[in-house]
Amino acid sequence: MPGVRAKLIPLLLTLVACASGSVERGFPYIPMTLAPPAKPASTPEPVDTPPPPPVEALPLDVDPVEIGLTAEGITRLCEGSLERARLLTDEIRALKGEPEEKLTWAATLGKLDAATLALRNAADFPELIAVVHPDKAVRDAAKACDPKVDRFITNLYLDADLASIFKRYAARKEK
Repeated sequence: MPGVRAKLIPLLLTLVACASGSVERGFPYIPMTLAPPAKPASTPEPVDTPPPPPVEALPLDVDPVEIGLTAEGITRLCEGSLERARLLTDEIRALKGEPEEKLTWAATLGKLDAATLALRNAADFPELIAVVHPDKAVRDAAKACDPKVDRFITNLYLDADLASIFKRYAARKEK
């Protein structure tokens, strides 16, 4: 196996030369340590900030072009549509523990359908504006809506109370 040795010797010499030369060139070896992060010198006092003003829920037939062409407008479209979806899903949640006859299509899946429309209002136009609007501030405001909608939808999918209400409605086999 002289061929393998012939290939390994230059490699080993290169490694040794590079390792020893790094100190001479001003690049000393500094071992990595996993030290805990430094604590701040002092913790700031909590500031009592007033809660944000309530968000006005927008109607389901909102015209996004009418209000969503400014940074403030796109934020209002997003927040207001999410608020409408929240109100609709809260109405469905209120059916928990109600008698079976109150579980109608209009009260359950009809409201979920309306909430889905509100979520589309919150997401679709801002997704477009985030890509095509010439003003960076408007694009940034539109991009800020996407994680809010994703969070709402994820929470909707994981909501055990809503799932139980829909299961109860499905078991009725309403025609």
